[in-house]
Amino acid sequence: MNVPFLIRHVLGDLREILRRCRSRGLRSGWVCASTHAHNFVLLLRTRRGGGAVVECPCCGWQGVAFRAVDVDVAVVPQAECPQCTAQERQRLLQLYLTRCRPSFLGRAVRVLHVAPTREYEALEELLSGPELQCFACDLDPLELVHSEHPGFASDLQALALAGDTVDLVFCIHVLEHIPDDRAALLELHRVLKAGGVALLMVPIHGGLEETLEFSERDMLGHLRSYASGDFGERLAPFAVEEISGASLLSEAERRRYQIAAAHTLYCCTKVPAVPGG
Repeated sequence: MNVPFLIRHVLGDLREILRRCRSRGLRSGWVCASTHAHNFVLLLRTRRGGGAVVECPCCGWQGVAFRAVDVDVAVVPQAECPQCTAQERQRLLQLYLTRCRPSFLGRAVRVLHVAPTREYEALEELLSGPELQCFACDLDPLELVHSEHPGFASDLQALALAGDTVDLVFCIHVLEHIPDDRAALLELHRVLKAGGVALLMVPIHGGLEETLEFSERDMLGHLRSYASGDFGERLAPFAVEEISGASLLSEAERRRYQIAAAHTLYCCTKVPAVPGG
């Protein structure tokens, strides 16, 4: 075991914990310390070896557990791959694209990726085909440096695109940050061609009966907490198929990939207009 490496690791963690205590208070500092302690134990367990318990479908990493993530007010265990940083939403999307090979992939020509983060293997494979034109958009143009594809700055509530021009949209954990998410959904519906698909994910709060709107952004920049019971109502312009961890994976696979049974990908199709309707 590399002792100097471990010492540097611990000192770096302590510096971050102190900065958090000073800037955000003791509670936030405690969450930061708990997260680092969890991940330090994971690092020691990994270096000592042991059988693989979890696996990241995005990069193939296998190990005893995924890293915990600090969301300022709580520690989220088993959240992030230590090799490629993929979280639960990316793991579910990866498995859906590679296992199901949905039919719309073969029809996609022009792809819009909203607020892109790192593009994992299956998504990158999809977006690198010779026939595809992939564009990224974000309200902040500086955020577009994450994308490997041409991008443009635009408000999702008023997209700078003509109607009926896009075949496929990726919008993953974005709507909770948008002031008027219903307007954003109507915009996605407008720019999609008939038969086009929007792949959507949002964080769902299992303890809520209906979506809770905030008067100001929370620590994560969210403007609402979605409830599964009424989120579907916001998708009314689309025909919706829900792909959940429970429907896609067995219980053993959910444990291996650490994907909750309720975690859901919404496959939203723009239904062609009925002539004369």
